[in-house]
Amino acid sequence: MDLLADRGRRVSLEELNTSRLLAHARKQAVQRKLDDILIVDVDGHHYENECYDDFLPLIENEVLRQLILSGRAKGRQTLMPSQVSFQDMGGRITRYPMRSSEKTGPGKLRDVELGHRWMDAMSIDYSCLFPTMLLAVGMHPSVEMEIELCWAYNRWLTERMLPEADGRLYSMLSLPLSDTDEALRQVETFGHRKHVGGFMVTTVRSHMAVNDNAYMKVYRAIEERGLVLSFHSGPNWGEPIFKSCNRFLSVHALGFTWYNVLHLTNW
Repeated sequence: MDLLADRGRRVSLEELNTSRLLAHARKQAVQRKLDDILIVDVDGHHYENECYDDFLPLIENEVLRQLILSGRAKGRQTLMPSQVSFQDMGGRITRYPMRSSEKTGPGKLRDVELGHRWMDAMSIDYSCLFPTMLLAVGMHPSVEMEIELCWAYNRWLTERMLPEADGRLYSMLSLPLSDTDEALRQVETFGHRKHVGGFMVTTVRSHMAVNDNAYMKVYRAIEERGLVLSFHSGPNWGEPIFKSCNRFLSVHALGFTWYNVLHLTNW
């Protein structure tokens, strides 16, 4: 099976390999002697949507778990609010449609091996991973779903993926900030686990502002554990202020700035 790029270049599915894809990055890293420098990627991203089958069974609510797994089995379930995106540049960024074709060896978690490949290519010693699809979890119409998705993913990440990464992968776990008690429970449950550097608030959200006093117990619990509190923004074309934007690129560029500016101003 081949992928035909817009400019007519035909790429075989068997061709995709992260190490080969980043061969020029590896060459530059060697030329610049980057292997001799400690490099930490503080904003790596994990495609957690490729691991739904692994962590969705960890959802605690039995009713929601049954509804979600049943819907996925029948191909009719979408977990996150729909968002228009053109980040694959019309197919020109081939790693998006071809990621599933990349082969990995036995004995190591696929996500870990793929992570190590791009880290090695760019001489990155450590990477702090954030989710990708779950960055929109603050816009979910169901607070229960935000809680359950964060819990299941955080549990899978700390029990399965991070322990297999040879100490090179860390994470700031997603907080279900729509419910302060649940957010606190996840800090208390996962905050002590190895390779957890802190917690992350998705700043694209439709509920309380992050400076609300109700959150102070959550922030205090993070502070007491010596962990980092981070804020990750994102695009949202449905936001009234961005509805006049005529390109996704405009929404992406402005949105990443705006939501953090908004919350920092309130704070």
